[in-house]
Amino acid sequence: MLVLLLGILTSCDIPAAEYVLHTLSVAVGGGICVVLVLQLPAGTEKDILLTLTYAVVVFFILVQGLSIGKVAKTLPINKGN
Repeated sequence: MLVLLLGILTSCDIPAAEYVLHTLSVAVGGGICVVLVLQLPAGTEKDILLTLTYAVVVFFILVQGLSIGKVAKTLPINKGN
């Protein structure tokens, strides 16, 4: 399903399609990072890496959430004039 969505987004002329693709890739990358850290053996290093990984993921979620409004304003949507 993700491959279908990526194919649709890359073939359309929506200015925010690249932003959506970037957001999806960051989300998948963040999920993979968390899963990889969770696979480490228990210990202090795992706790530190897990905290740092979650901090980075939350940071990117906040940055993307705060920037989505600017991206949405660039979309050519008829606002019911």
